[in-house]
Amino acid sequence: MYLRHYSLLFSIFLLFSSSTILTAQKGVINGYVTDEENGDTLIGAAIYLNGGQVGTVSDWDGSYVLEKVPEGTYNIICSYTGYSPDTIQVQIGAGEEKTLNITLSTNAQMLEGVLVVGKVDRTAVAALQLLQQRSPSMLTGITSRDIERSPDRTTGDVLKRVSGTTVQDNKFVVVRGLADRYNAALLNGLYLPSTEPDRRAFSFDLFPSAMVSNLLIFKTATPDLPGEFAGGVVQVNTREVTDEPFIKLSVGSSYNTQSTFESYQFYNQGETDWLGYDNGGRDLPAGVTKEGLSNVDTRYEISKLVENDWQVESYESMRPGLSFQLSGGTNIGNNFGLIGAITYNNTPRIVNYVRSDFNIGPNLPENQLYKNSDTQNRRDVSLGGMLNLTFKVTDNLKIALNNIVNLDGQDQLVVRNGEDYEQQRYTNAYSFWYESTSLITNQLIVESDLNGKGLKLRVAGSQNNIARNTPSLRRMFYTLPFDAEAGQSYEAFIPFSAAPSPNFAGRFYSDQSEKSYNGNIDLHIPYMTGGKENHVKVGGFGEKRFREFDARVLGYTVSRTNQFNFELLKLPVGSLLEDKNIGDQGFVLRESTNPNDSYDAESELAGGYAMVEQLIGPKLRVIAGARVEYFNQGLNTFTFGGTPVDFSRGNTDVLPSLNLSYALTDKSNLRFAVSQTVSRPNFRELAPFSFFDFNLSLAVNGNPDLVRAKITNLDLKYELFSSSSEAISLTTFYKKFQNPIEQFYELIGGGNRNINFKNAKEAVNYGAELEFRMKLGRIAGFLKDFNVFANLAYINSEIDVSIDPASQLNGNRPLQGQSPYVINTGLAYSNSLIGFNATILYNRIGRRIWLAGSNQYLDTWENPRNLLDLQLTKRIVKNGEIKLNVSDILNNEFIFYQDQNDNGKYDKVEDTRIISSTVGTNISLSLSYKF
Repeated sequence: MYLRHYSLLFSIFLLFSSSTILTAQKGVINGYVTDEENGDTLIGAAIYLNGGQVGTVSDWDGSYVLEKVPEGTYNIICSYTGYSPDTIQVQIGAGEEKTLNITLSTNAQMLEGVLVVGKVDRTAVAALQLLQQRSPSMLTGITSRDIERSPDRTTGDVLKRVSGTTVQDNKFVVVRGLADRYNAALLNGLYLPSTEPDRRAFSFDLFPSAMVSNLLIFKTATPDLPGEFAGGVVQVNTREVTDEPFIKLSVGSSYNTQSTFESYQFYNQGETDWLGYDNGGRDLPAGVTKEGLSNVDTRYEISKLVENDWQVESYESMRPGLSFQLSGGTNIGNNFGLIGAITYNNTPRIVNYVRSDFNIGPNLPENQLYKNSDTQNRRDVSLGGMLNLTFKVTDNLKIALNNIVNLDGQDQLVVRNGEDYEQQRYTNAYSFWYESTSLITNQLIVESDLNGKGLKLRVAGSQNNIARNTPSLRRMFYTLPFDAEAGQSYEAFIPFSAAPSPNFAGRFYSDQSEKSYNGNIDLHIPYMTGGKENHVKVGGFGEKRFREFDARVLGYTVSRTNQFNFELLKLPVGSLLEDKNIGDQGFVLRESTNPNDSYDAESELAGGYAMVEQLIGPKLRVIAGARVEYFNQGLNTFTFGGTPVDFSRGNTDVLPSLNLSYALTDKSNLRFAVSQTVSRPNFRELAPFSFFDFNLSLAVNGNPDLVRAKITNLDLKYELFSSSSEAISLTTFYKKFQNPIEQFYELIGGGNRNINFKNAKEAVNYGAELEFRMKLGRIAGFLKDFNVFANLAYINSEIDVSIDPASQLNGNRPLQGQSPYVINTGLAYSNSLIGFNATILYNRIGRRIWLAGSNQYLDTWENPRNLLDLQLTKRIVKNGEIKLNVSDILNNEFIFYQDQNDNGKYDKVEDTRIISSTVGTNISLSLSYKF
């Protein structure tokens, strides 16, 4: 098998090598544009060949690159507002790279007859560095240039590359070791809705990375940012309207070393699963009512209305993944522009899991409760579309309408084989699961310079509709005693009483829909003091969210014990529940829905802010102000026994913040920040609703007694921008939490466990971050095409969870989800002469608590793993590109364990392994062409 994998890689390498030779016939001209008098770099100068067939503008450091220059002699023309243009004759050969530095002299009179319109590329690294240097908040981020040079398909993948940031479950962002609950998500400056039923978090794997212009993470609070965060505010900015019309088509395929062309099992899918949504074929028939199932005269007829959709089919070969992207943009006249994109990904894969659990104690056979080997056969489909429109009403008024639609479908069959040591039996189980998530976001943004002198008004509003549908989650368990006789068959585990056990023989249906409306208004007021421009910013904001969650739970039981045909229990899962087996001698479907299996909720957020940005002397910049937030949320549901639960809870918080920036030099700053923020419980954490998690084999419960957490934040940062694409920064931070909310294991008797939520007493989080980006050409000339970049974080945290002497929570430990260190680093090679780029990326996070335990059950830790990715990109023909991505090259095992010997690391002999899995190495190849 490995020989086949390496042969595939070698073949692709030959393809890249040959294309490099075939396309190296054109030249490249590069250099810098500077002021002749003082040597300052000129940003946005226009440089083009005579005839205008090749042209560009200088970047933030004055650098420029003219690519794809045919062999010949040309006049290079450079012009810049307020300067006399310069014309230089240059001769370039086939495949030659020539450096040409240009100096311009000032001229009050502009040259008539030459009109050059250029726009600085804000997707460049230099643009991000300039934004970091000027931002009132400490921020980091990643541009679309870097996104294109990574194998990342979704925004969730991209976030792994950002300084001090990790991603949990491949979609939830963790900033400075703080889990998703401590982070906020914005799209173009407006709130994103929650995609999850059990947490306020946005699933960043919904956004294709191709739709992103840049991604910013604000790590310190300012009054114009949301007040509910402690780790970071993640802002996704979608692509803007382009100056030049374009159409770009990309198609690709992927190969997984563990899945592709391997045999697998699956069930019959719905007709529209390939588009990322269910067409309704899995829905529970309308005639399946609680009354009908409880009526002796109709329960068999009603039970037969539910389709026998338990068939499992075997297939010889899993096909490769498929990806497609079509994007384009244009301007209509001088005042209207649009840009749009359609993306599609269809990825089948096989993931192997081993799941175990243990009584508290050493890693000995007598303490093991069970061991399950799961084969997860899955297919992930995403279909996304974006259409952004911009209308320039006047030079001082712009209106933008941004629209995003995304469908995400996850389809899986889990086949489980295991040993249940508590019950002394073998198990064979099946889980059929499909989940679809749809997201529709519409944004209207109006920006105006009211007086043409910097008095700016921004009014923005959005509506978000998100729906998550789980139709017919089905589970069936078979068992065989350890002491079974030879030839004895597995038997379905179906209750003989009238009380069903849906977790072992049943169906689960759920629908969650959430609508949110939010808007903000910001007024930016400049004023002059001491000959320097300063700013006041005031604004207001509001958000309204509505959520409905409905679940239906059904389970099968033996109909009549005294008439039952026991041979039916030996039937395979696809034949067990056929219509002929529903009746007095067989099975019946029973209602198991509880009153607390549904809830509806709403929340509102309203407030305002005021801040001032004031220069004190030539070097010190002060950004100070406060944000006032009123937040209220209400929940309507029932207890398990049917008692109504209807409550509303509101708080008003005044959240001050102070940011200081001292310019040590024109390229370096020293920053300090202090702020107050909050973290609030979400709908699901408050709801007394219980859901059985098949993968974890336990139930998840909410807690209506939770209160919000208050956080005090301190930050100190040194940053040096040595050039437009080189920088280094060192940050230290400290955070104090009051009443942080934690998720933990809860023992409920009989050896059973639940997951619940509680407020701990307090916690602290502190650490340091180092980030740098450097061109290796400064070390040696032959390394000029290489650059290295890294961001490293060291984080320590401690939480005091001793709420009362009877608390089951562990005493002092790290915050849940917090890693003690994060390593992101990479090496990039870019040669514009031959049109070839290569990037290798490395990521590693320290161990972190996945689930917090109690004094009767140890914490479950996620073990560190090394993630190594590679991308090779080659320009072919005129506007074509071929891209090879190899992700998770090392394919380290995912391991979740309990640290039995308390030595701070995984010990495969002494520690108890709770979950382990492998996902394989993914190899993808794509071809794109820009028309």
